[in-house]
Parts: sequence; structure tokens; C-alpha cells
Amino acid sequence: MKTAEEKLLFKVNDLYFSINYKEWKKCILASTDLNVWLRTQEGWIKFPNDKLSIQEVKKASGDSSVLIMYIGDKNKAFLGGKQPIIYSLYNALMSFLPTKGDSLGAIKFTDSKRLVLRALYQGVRRPENIMPLVKREYDEIVEILREFEREGICTKAGILTEKGRLIMMEEGYK
Repeated sequence: MKTAEEKLLFKVNDLYFSINYKEWKKCILASTDLNVWLRTQEGWIKFPNDKLSIQEVKKASGDSSVLIMYIGDKNKAFLGGKQPIIYSLYNALMSFLPTKGDSLGAIKFTDSKRLVLRALYQGVRRPENIMPLVKREYDEIVEILREFEREGICTKAGILTEKGRLIMMEEGYK
């Protein structure tokens, strides 16, 4: 499983893993600062954090849900389980993995971007006012705001668009 230089962040039991949504394998997930590890009957599978992104959580049958993730740009992976476990896993992974959804365009949501988005949502629009809230440099905040404007997430004045509000809901800031 993890190497000596990796730090274990959390571990989740009672999950199911699939790459084709048809064949499911019972698994255990262990997340480190560098990788997400899945243990199936065949052994451990390593997914580097920099190759993963989260797409969404979908309701499945009964009280189950499925977390959809991307490995690289095109390959999907599915993690299924009881709804509370999947939503807890989703929230935990969101703290260090980017999200990827149809409505998110090309933006990968890093912690900095999530913090700036939250500031906009709360009505703080000027970069110099956002700086102390997110503890980032002025130039970084300005570049994030420009990217948000290009992607139609906010206006030039820093007001969230409908798309920006939808992303806020997807990012878990309802």
C-alpha cells in the first residue's frame, strides 16, 4: 500500500469499485497526501492524486450512491456505497482533488479557486478584500477572477452568474 514518504489522510471500508459500471468489486479506500489506494481481492491499486479529479455523486438504488471520478482526462472510475459514506468521501476528496463536471468547463477547482469562489458567493468582490480571507497573493486572486470571468462564472464586477451559483452548489457550499 502506501510508501514510507506518504502520509495517510483517511481510510474508508465497505465501498465498491468499478471501471465499467457493470462489474463491481468490494474494496477499501486509503487516501494519502500523494495517492488514492484501493484494495480489492486482487491487491492494491494506486491512483496518483495528480491524475484524479472528481466529477459528481449520483443516486443509485436504495440508500446507495456512486461517486464518479476521472483518471486522467478520459477514463472514469466509480465508487459505490451507502449514501452517507459516499457523500463523506466526496467531501473529504474535494479538499485536495480538483472537480470535473460538464458545467465546470476547463477549470480545475483547486483550494485557492474554491476559496475565491466562496468569497464571491459571500459578496466579497475586490481582490484586495479577498486576499486576507483566502491568504493568497493579489496577483493569484486577480488571475483566478479573470479565469472565472472567461468561463462565465462571474461578471467583470465579480458578481456570480447563474453558472457560478450552480458551481457553488456542486462544490458543496449550498
